[in-house]
Amino acid sequence: MNKDISRKTAFIGISLALCIALSWLDSLLSAVMPVPGLRLGLANTVICAVLMKYSLKEGFAMSLLRSGFVSLTRGAVSGVMSLCGGMAAFVVTAMLISRKRLNVRTVSVLAAAAHIVGQLAAACVIMGTVRVLYYGIFLLPAAVVTGFCTGTILERLTKTNLFNK
Repeated sequence: MNKDISRKTAFIGISLALCIALSWLDSLLSAVMPVPGLRLGLANTVICAVLMKYSLKEGFAMSLLRSGFVSLTRGAVSGVMSLCGGMAAFVVTAMLISRKRLNVRTVSVLAAAAHIVGQLAAACVIMGTVRVLYYGIFLLPAAVVTGFCTGTILERLTKTNLFNK
């Protein structure tokens, strides 16, 4: 039993470190994205993997900790945006991941769209206007592309020995 707890603790710790590193990489890559503020969502791949391998509790904690990292490194507004988007994506992922009829790519695309909706809702509150929602015209189609890419990565990751041990 101790071996299982140690293995889980190590997996969660390494996953959190990877999540933080990928979040940082995402922020660097956002400079070359065609839509300002767009990110690939690479850290979400790790959060989904933890959610699939363990439970809602670990996935939720990972999502909160990632948003905390964003807040510490990029400021409170970015932290709130990350938290709102992350929680929306987490809820959608948690609801859909258990359905075996949906593949990982589909869940990832829907979670990416939910992430955008959560961030747009936060932006409306922060900026005090609903005009921010027009930005969704650019971000939601991009979410389909980025969600498909991260879903493909996640699908391949789940087939590795690292994930299954």
